[in-house]
Amino acid sequence: MSRPISELAERLWSGAVPPGQLWKPTGQVEEMADGVFFLHTFANMTVDAAPVVAAIYTHGHADHALGLPPFLAEARERGRPRPRIVGHRNVAARFARYRRTHGYNALINALQFGIAPTWPQDYDAPDLVYDTTLTFTAGEVGLALTHARGETDDHTWIWWAERRILWTGDQFIWVAPNAGNPQKVQRYAGEWAASLRDMRMREPELLIPGHGVPIVGRARVAQALDDAAEWLETRERETRSRA
Repeated sequence: MSRPISELAERLWSGAVPPGQLWKPTGQVEEMADGVFFLHTFANMTVDAAPVVAAIYTHGHADHALGLPPFLAEARERGRPRPRIVGHRNVAARFARYRRTHGYNALINALQFGIAPTWPQDYDAPDLVYDTTLTFTAGEVGLALTHARGETDDHTWIWWAERRILWTGDQFIWVAPNAGNPQKVQRYAGEWAASLRDMRMREPELLIPGHGVPIVGRARVAQALDDAAEWLETRERETRSRA
């Protein structure tokens, strides 16, 4: 049985793939665990049920929160209940800010990615929000959602304790964390590192990141989370020591 994503993950971990290919999407779908299907796109998506009854935003960045319209349209066309949208309370505030600063975001996005200055203006805000933690249940699936400031102030990481599966959002993305630059809003290196340490304490066996392929195996997941946390802690400590 072909397992293209698992094979790519092994090659990436061993260093057999050039760094520039880390985020290159394959468009492949693979069942990473029983009933858990991973879609490898630029910003990843995982589905564990059909039809979709709920969607969880890991955060409100456009590449992670604008993939719902086809699912919402399908539910509407087939007369099914609209999928619930779940996210941290700050996601809606982010969407509101994006609308107010549409032109500025378009220009910054063009500078960062070398593309035409465009920026979306239509967003589907969460209808179930939380502040610190939330236990979310859909059918037989029980997920623990935890808020953590890091790359954004509206981040959610997701833990499925029964299956030992961790979804990090962009708190882990296979590369050195972008802890901030003058053209972006505030980022939170210390709290970001603390969230990675918290994830590590759960002893996950499968890590599904916001970008890049999954990491399989408790030891590898632990190393990935520890290394990213140490990088952030060192950057913050060394920066402050030179202030």
